Amino acid sequence: MKNHASDEIARPLAAARASAVRRAQRRVFAALLCVSALAACATTGQDTRDQLIPQRAQARWDALLSADYAAAYAYASPGYRSSNSLADFEIEVRSRRVQYTAAEYREHRCEEAVCTVKVSVDYRVVRPVAGVPEWKSSSVVEERWVYSAGEWWFLPQK
Repeated sequence: MKNHASDEIARPLAAARASAVRRAQRRVFAALLCVSALAACATTGQDTRDQLIPQRAQARWDALLSADYAAAYAYASPGYRSSNSLADFEIEVRSRRVQYTAAEYREHRCEEAVCTVKVSVDYRVVRPVAGVPEWKSSSVVEERWVYSAGEWWFLPQK
């Protein structure tokens, strides 16, 4: 009879333990699911933000190529614009010996709020040296873009 009585006690205890284990497993699974969702949200937010870089970089170059200096200036960082007027920017761009003739976004690499953007550019230099009327070439330029106040901004080199 002892075995029968102990079996009657052991069965409910085993069932209670199994139920507790299942509840614990569900909690662990739920916690892992939450952590995964949060990680995905964080990654998606950065990725979504970074997806704007190609469009903004190309639009800035398109503005420069079409001599829309006000539009190109609008992509400059707020700090740059606070210390350089549109007129100063236009004079700087127009006085360069290098004249850009084409530009195409290539790639970017970001670390938090700073991205390095690579753009292929075609350019020409008028009268680079005596006896040479024009020199044409192409190159890949690296630009720096910063994320501030909910937007990506071009950061000109000093």
